[in-house]
Amino acid sequence: VVFLDPPYDLMVYVDIIGALNQAVNMGGYVVCESAKKETFPEIIMSFEKTRERVYGIKKITIYQKKHAT
Repeated sequence: VVFLDPPYDLMVYVDIIGALNQAVNMGGYVVCESAKKETFPEIIMSFEKTRERVYGIKKITIYQKKHAT
């Protein structure tokens, strides 16, 4: 499990998840905390979005590595 909580205004989530592609095992998770207004793609390389929830002003988006690229 990898937790990402960079400063919200940087919007580096997609780049970081892409860089983690080789480091995370199949079935591994990446959990992102962001501002609730941000949108994320359904798929980033080998990762598929599995869950997204809003809590107040923040959003938690969870990706799981589902397939190899």
